[in-house]
Amino acid sequence: MGSRSPPRHSQSQSTSPLLPLSSATFWRGMAASTCCSTSVRCTGLLVLNETRLWWFNQTRHITPNAVVSSPDKNVTIAKRCTVFPVEFVVRGFVTGSTDTSLWTVYNKGVRNYCGNALPDGMVKNQKLSANILTPTTKAADHDVPVTPDEVSHAFNIFPLVILEL
Repeated sequence: MGSRSPPRHSQSQSTSPLLPLSSATFWRGMAASTCCSTSVRCTGLLVLNETRLWWFNQTRHITPNAVVSSPDKNVTIAKRCTVFPVEFVVRGFVTGSTDTSLWTVYNKGVRNYCGNALPDGMVKNQKLSANILTPTTKAADHDVPVTPDEVSHAFNIFPLVILEL
């Protein structure tokens, strides 16, 4: 894939209430196939789709989801939805290399990240005493860390509740 950007598809032009899941999901799957150097074409898509379906099935009793059907292991048909522009990452280790990874911000001296108090003296790849939730939302060209309370207030929703599955 190199440095090429994935094509942008305007799904808003379609009037169909059903859509295949996003092209961003497709490209993440292609990256998984490429990174794994598998000899089986699109294995990343298959694994990603099956994982996504498993989680949608496991959480359907908590909240409705957009899945309508999966006519093939590589395909999910979903209802058109409004985007909720927040990504939730559950972290168990002080690790990573991106701008929003826990190690990167901790190494810069941040001790309260996304509403989580972090003690001094932690080292790279150290296991946290408990998993933490680190939500982010999108700015023009990067992710912006936010707290669960900020998400609740910005989107006028009940305070976020962390559930054990």
